[in-house]
Amino acid sequence: MNTPNKPCPRCGREWKKGSWADSLECVSCGLVYESHTYYAEMAAREAEKRPPKKEVISVQEFAKLLNGDLELEYGAAIQYINHAATIKGNSADKIAEELNTHASEEIGHAKTVSSIIDKLGLPPCSHAAKAETSSDHAVMLTQDLNGENIAIARYTERVKQAKDLNFPDVEKQLLEILDKEKEHAADVKKMMKL
Repeated sequence: MNTPNKPCPRCGREWKKGSWADSLECVSCGLVYESHTYYAEMAAREAEKRPPKKEVISVQEFAKLLNGDLELEYGAAIQYINHAATIKGNSADKIAEELNTHASEEIGHAKTVSSIIDKLGLPPCSHAAKAETSSDHAVMLTQDLNGENIAIARYTERVKQAKDLNFPDVEKQLLEILDKEKEHAADVKKMMKL
């Protein structure tokens, strides 16, 4: 039997062949192990040190999640268009202009996500998530901010999943969308102060 290359777990010194067959004895403290016990314990200790394996989702599951994101992009565009058309009060024209810009950018995100889904082998969805509406200026902007925060959380997860799936081009596209969603959230927060 070969002596292991790992030190004694009690004192950190090396091993020598034990006095009975298939055993190990520490040269310093005298700890005795049967070799199969030693190797099982060392394997268990090494496993504890390793980080847990990441669960990588399937490409099909990733595409399904992106379809959920696509529905939200469609819904966000509709919501921004509705809010831009119906907002009233102080700075309504300025806010409406910004909301229309956001709507156009959400449509751009939808185009990008649709293309990714198609390349992954699933058909992109063609229906929108429900758009939130209100006649109250403050409620509208709160709805828009909530939508952006949901998008930020979802795209943060999608970027990680694209990385885990080793899709660097998709990861880059999703990072660009994520950055734009963060910008939208900041814009809406500013609009809430007008």
